[in-house]
Amino acid sequence: MVFYTNDVYCVIEENTGYAGLAEYRDSLLEKTPYVTLVDCRDAVQGDLVGTVSQGEYI
Repeated sequence: MVFYTNDVYCVIEENTGYAGLAEYRDSLLEKTPYVTLVDCRDAVQGDLVGTVSQGEYI
């Protein structure tokens, strides 16, 4: 099983978050070792990175 996220920009629906997604993956791993989670593209949006680093990283 392959689960993936793509262009989440720090948001996953229904307040699941990355921790909830990882917890779901872990529950599936109890049933089968063939589970992986892949995150593609933008997990953190540029505005957030700029704000957190006060513009330094941009």
